[in-house]
Amino acid sequence: AWTNGLYDLRRMREPWAAVARPVTVSAQLVVLWALAYFIPPPWTIVRHVVIFFALGMALAVPPWRWLYERRFDRNAFRTRVLIVGAGEAGRAIQGIAREHAAHLLDIVGFIDDDPGLAGATIEGLPVLADRRDLVETAQRNGVDEIVLAITRGMHPDLFATLMEAQ
Repeated sequence: AWTNGLYDLRRMREPWAAVARPVTVSAQLVVLWALAYFIPPPWTIVRHVVIFFALGMALAVPPWRWLYERRFDRNAFRTRVLIVGAGEAGRAIQGIAREHAAHLLDIVGFIDDDPGLAGATIEGLPVLADRRDLVETAQRNGVDEIVLAITRGMHPDLFATLMEAQ
C-alpha cells in the first residue's frame, strides 16, 4: 500500500486515484497470495482470508477516502501555493489553477517586485510582498509550493531567494 501511494492523502483526492490505487494494491495482494499459496506445504495458509481481505479493501477504501475527504479534513488535501510574478504569466497560472485545480490548490497570493502593485489585489488575490520577503511570507502563510511565473530575465537575488526557500 505504501509503495503504491495509498497513504498519500493528497493524491487520493483525485477521484480516479481514490479507486485505482486500492484496486491495484488488492490485485498485487492477490498475486503475492497466489505465489505464497503454491510455495509452502498445503493447508498452511488460510486461503480464503486473503481473497476476502483484498475484495474488502478494494470495496471499502474508496468510499472511506471519499467520506474522509468530504467530511473530516478537506484542507489536508489542498496544497498552499504562492505565485512569484503578478504579471500576465502569474495571472494566467492563477486562472488555470482556479478553473482546473481549485479542489487541489489554495493560492494564497502573489509575490512581485513592482512597487505599484504592493498591497494591491489582482484577480482576487493579494500581492503579499516582494522578492526580499518571499521566504518569510511563504513561512507565515504555510505555503507548500512556490510557482515561478517570470517570463523575462530573473533577478539574481530572486534566484538566491528561491534557493533559500527550497
